[in-house]
Formats: sequence, structure tokens, C-alpha cells
Amino acid sequence: MTDVDFIEWRYRGNKLVAVGVMEVTRVDIGKEVGQGYLQSILSRYKQRDMQAEAALNVAQALGTKAYIVLFRADCREFWVYNLSDGRGWCHFSTDQMEAFLRSL
Repeated sequence: MTDVDFIEWRYRGNKLVAVGVMEVTRVDIGKEVGQGYLQSILSRYKQRDMQAEAALNVAQALGTKAYIVLFRADCREFWVYNLSDGRGWCHFSTDQMEAFLRSL
């Protein structure tokens, strides 16, 4: 079974619109997050679980982009991968993640 973890919404004018489809996964405090770890997440979403395909299809239907969000258990670090554009991981602090979400 595949699902979408959540959809980020905004009011634009008086209309509610989707601005991002998010797949979310957590990493424990103290766990090293290197390129190998990030690649294993991509492989899991794209090949093993096929959730990337579901997220991309939902995003396309809603006219927005799909993302994978990895967050540290204490919410002090975030990594975001743009599935729609196939762009690499961005590493964010809490404030940077908040700014990213606001920018959608």
C-alpha cells in the first residue's frame, strides 16, 4: 500500500490550493546523515516502497511539487529532496525549514 504523508495547503486569495505533497521520514538524534544515508532513503521511496510515484502522481494532479522531508527526531535538522525536479538534498535548520515551507 502506498500513501502520501501530507499535503501542504495555502489560501491564495479566497481559494485553498495545494502547494506541496510531502513524504516524511525521521532520523534518530545522533545518527550520522551522509550521502549514503540520503541515497538509501531515495532508493526506498523510489524502488522498494514506490511512494515516490504515488507522491508525484498526487502532486501532478494537484498542480504542485512533491518532496521527501527527512527530519531529525528533535526537529533541529531537516533535509528536503525535490522529487518533482529530481534535485538534490537541501539541509535546513529549524528556521530555514520554516522559511522553506512559507515559500511554497
